[in-house]
Amino acid sequence: MIIWTRLMIILAVICTVLWLISTIAHISSHKEDQKDEKDPTPTNLNQSSFKNENTTNNTNKENSTKLPRKLVPPIVFPNQINKFIPDLQKMKKCSTNETFPFCINVDNYPKEDLSKIFRTSKYNSTSYFETDNEIQTRILNSNLEEFCESEEQVIFPEAGITKYGEWRYIIQDLNIDNTNYRQGIRVEKCKNAGATCKFDDIFPLGYATICVQKYIYKKLVAIKDSKEIYYESFKLPSCCECMYIKITDISSRFNQGLTED
Repeated sequence: MIIWTRLMIILAVICTVLWLISTIAHISSHKEDQKDEKDPTPTNLNQSSFKNENTTNNTNKENSTKLPRKLVPPIVFPNQINKFIPDLQKMKKCSTNETFPFCINVDNYPKEDLSKIFRTSKYNSTSYFETDNEIQTRILNSNLEEFCESEEQVIFPEAGITKYGEWRYIIQDLNIDNTNYRQGIRVEKCKNAGATCKFDDIFPLGYATICVQKYIYKKLVAIKDSKEIYYESFKLPSCCECMYIKITDISSRFNQGLTED
């Protein structure tokens, strides 16, 4: 009887322990399920964080994008504008007319500025500077006459027109290290350009004559508008020629030189 009682007590204790273990396991499982519902998985956390980070970065990039700045032109003072380009209006007055596309004496010729630039130029050599002979002696028969009168002279132009039709300052009369740099050019100019030639009346009917100024291009040391010394071709008068043209209205030949009473 005593043994049976002890067995019943042991079975009761075992059942109680098993019940406690089962209860504890159930409670733990329930808590884990609640935790899973409240907290997302690490993977979802990383993806969500990554998306938020990308969104934030994109927003920051858009906000940090710099708009292009407006370029502000540099301040240019009046005395810096076209400092090394001759004034067109002054050149027209100085050259008298288009027949003589050069200017011998330029008002406010920038001699000092040109000297500073020319001193360090590769053209700072006397080999680039020469002066044509004074009026060359022509071997002509004293009984011969020219159809058009002209005059020759050696000039030292301070400005001239290039082959591109641009006025440029010519390096002239600069004294560098006791060396004088000058460029003298012999020119021949018509005295009456556009007028009829001498002895026009002896030409056949149907023809008219005219004195025409001829030009050549001669290379001279000059300065560009960019303060660069360079070697450029300038237009210069070379000779005066008598040219003839054929006229269709012969009657106009008889009217040449006639005036109304």
